[in-house]
Amino acid sequence: MDFLEWMLKNPIKDLLDIDYTYETEMFGNKYTLSLEEPDEQNQPMTDENKKGYVKRLISHKLVKEIEGPVNAFKQGFSHFVKPEYLKVFTAAELDKLFAGDPIIDFEDFKANTHYKATQRTRNKLSGSGRL
Repeated sequence: MDFLEWMLKNPIKDLLDIDYTYETEMFGNKYTLSLEEPDEQNQPMTDENKKGYVKRLISHKLVKEIEGPVNAFKQGFSHFVKPEYLKVFTAAELDKLFAGDPIIDFEDFKANTHYKATQRTRNKLSGSGRL
Protein backbone atom coordinates (compact mmCIF):
# COMPACT_ATOMS: atom_id res chain seq x y z
CA MET A 1 0.00 0.00 0.00
CA ASP A 2 3.03 2.29 0.18
CA PHE A 3 2.83 2.61 -3.60
CA LEU A 4 -0.78 3.79 -3.44
CA GLU A 5 0.06 6.35 -0.79
CA TRP A 6 3.00 7.63 -2.85
CA MET A 7 0.86 7.76 -5.98
CA LEU A 8 -1.84 9.83 -4.27
CA LYS A 9 0.69 12.33 -2.92
CA ASN A 10 2.70 12.78 -6.13
CA PRO A 11 1.99 13.66 -9.75
CA ILE A 12 2.00 10.57 -11.95
CA LYS A 13 1.80 12.15 -15.40
CA ASP A 14 4.48 10.65 -17.68
CA LEU A 15 5.71 8.43 -14.77
CA LEU A 16 3.20 5.60 -14.61
CA ASP A 17 1.43 3.73 -17.37
CA ILE A 18 -1.43 2.13 -15.42
CA ASP A 19 -4.99 1.43 -16.49
CA TYR A 20 -7.97 0.43 -14.35
CA THR A 21 -6.74 -3.13 -13.78
CA TYR A 22 -4.62 -4.91 -11.20
CA GLU A 23 -2.85 -8.24 -10.95
CA THR A 24 -3.56 -10.83 -8.32
CA GLU A 25 -2.43 -14.37 -7.69
CA MET A 26 -4.73 -17.28 -6.88
CA PHE A 27 -3.53 -20.86 -6.41
CA GLY A 28 -0.21 -20.07 -8.09
CA ASN A 29 -1.80 -18.47 -11.17
CA LYS A 30 -1.63 -14.75 -11.97
CA TYR A 31 -4.74 -12.94 -13.14
CA THR A 32 -5.39 -9.41 -14.37
CA LEU A 33 -8.68 -8.08 -13.03
CA SER A 34 -10.57 -5.03 -14.25
CA LEU A 35 -11.63 -2.28 -11.87
CA GLU A 36 -13.95 -0.72 -14.43
CA GLU A 37 -17.70 -0.77 -14.43
CA PRO A 38 -19.30 -2.83 -17.25
CA ASP A 39 -20.26 0.30 -19.24
CA GLU A 40 -16.77 1.85 -19.03
CA GLN A 41 -14.01 1.42 -21.57
CA ASN A 42 -10.40 0.72 -20.67
CA GLN A 43 -9.25 4.04 -19.29
CA PRO A 44 -5.73 5.02 -18.30
CA MET A 45 -5.07 6.31 -14.82
CA THR A 46 -4.35 10.02 -14.62
CA ASP A 47 -3.73 12.57 -11.89
CA GLU A 48 -7.41 13.47 -12.17
CA ASN A 49 -8.80 9.96 -11.68
CA LYS A 50 -6.15 8.28 -9.47
CA LYS A 51 -8.29 8.68 -6.32
CA GLY A 52 -11.07 6.74 -8.05
CA TYR A 53 -8.58 4.03 -9.01
CA VAL A 54 -7.38 3.67 -5.39
CA LYS A 55 -10.96 3.61 -4.10
CA ARG A 56 -11.93 0.85 -6.54
CA LEU A 57 -8.76 -1.13 -5.87
CA ILE A 58 -9.34 -1.08 -2.13
CA SER A 59 -12.99 -2.05 -2.63
CA HIS A 60 -11.97 -4.97 -4.85
CA LYS A 61 -9.34 -6.25 -2.43
CA LEU A 62 -11.35 -5.81 0.78
CA VAL A 63 -14.84 -6.66 -0.49
CA LYS A 64 -15.10 -8.30 -3.91
CA GLU A 65 -12.11 -10.66 -3.66
CA ILE A 66 -13.42 -12.21 -0.46
CA GLU A 67 -17.13 -12.28 -1.30
CA GLY A 68 -17.01 -15.88 -2.54
CA PRO A 69 -15.15 -17.36 0.45
CA VAL A 70 -17.20 -15.31 2.94
CA ASN A 71 -20.49 -16.40 1.35
CA ALA A 72 -19.35 -20.03 1.30
CA PHE A 73 -18.43 -19.79 5.00
CA LYS A 74 -21.78 -18.18 5.85
CA GLN A 75 -23.68 -20.84 3.92
CA GLY A 76 -21.77 -23.69 5.57
CA PHE A 77 -21.96 -22.15 9.02
CA SER A 78 -25.71 -21.59 8.72
CA HIS A 79 -26.15 -25.36 8.42
CA PHE A 80 -25.00 -25.61 12.04
CA VAL A 81 -26.21 -22.35 13.57
CA LYS A 82 -29.24 -20.38 12.49
CA PRO A 83 -28.16 -16.82 11.56
CA GLU A 84 -30.87 -15.26 13.74
CA TYR A 85 -29.23 -16.83 16.81
CA LEU A 86 -26.06 -14.83 16.12
CA LYS A 87 -27.86 -11.48 16.29
CA VAL A 88 -27.70 -11.47 20.08
CA PHE A 89 -23.88 -11.24 19.98
CA THR A 90 -21.71 -8.21 19.32
CA ALA A 91 -18.91 -8.42 16.76
CA ALA A 92 -16.34 -8.63 19.58
CA GLU A 93 -18.24 -11.49 21.24
CA LEU A 94 -18.47 -13.41 17.96
CA ASP A 95 -14.76 -12.87 17.36
CA LYS A 96 -13.99 -14.33 20.78
CA LEU A 97 -16.33 -17.29 20.16
CA PHE A 98 -14.70 -18.09 16.80
CA ALA A 99 -11.07 -17.26 17.49
CA GLY A 100 -10.89 -17.70 21.25
CA ASP A 101 -9.05 -15.56 23.75
CA PRO A 102 -5.62 -14.47 22.50
CA ILE A 103 -4.21 -14.74 26.03
CA ILE A 104 -3.80 -18.25 27.41
CA ASP A 105 -4.05 -18.53 31.19
CA PHE A 106 -1.76 -21.47 31.93
CA GLU A 107 -2.62 -21.50 35.62
CA ASP A 108 -6.31 -21.86 34.74
CA PHE A 109 -5.38 -24.47 32.13
CA LYS A 110 -3.44 -26.53 34.69
CA ALA A 111 -6.17 -26.16 37.32
CA ASN A 112 -8.85 -27.42 34.94
CA THR A 113 -6.93 -30.18 33.15
CA HIS A 114 -7.68 -33.80 33.93
CA TYR A 115 -4.55 -35.92 34.13
CA LYS A 116 -4.67 -39.57 33.11
CA ALA A 117 -2.04 -42.33 33.22
CA THR A 118 0.66 -40.05 34.57
CA GLN A 119 1.68 -38.46 37.80
CA ARG A 120 0.79 -34.83 38.35
CA THR A 121 4.27 -34.13 39.71
CA ARG A 122 5.85 -35.06 36.36
CA ASN A 123 4.11 -32.01 34.87
CA LYS A 124 3.26 -33.82 31.64
CA LEU A 125 0.10 -34.26 29.64
CA SER A 126 -0.19 -37.19 27.31
CA GLY A 127 -0.14 -35.99 23.71
CA SER A 128 0.13 -32.33 24.68
CA GLY A 129 3.83 -31.90 25.41
CA ARG A 130 5.21 -30.30 28.52
CA LEU A 131 3.74 -27.52 30.61
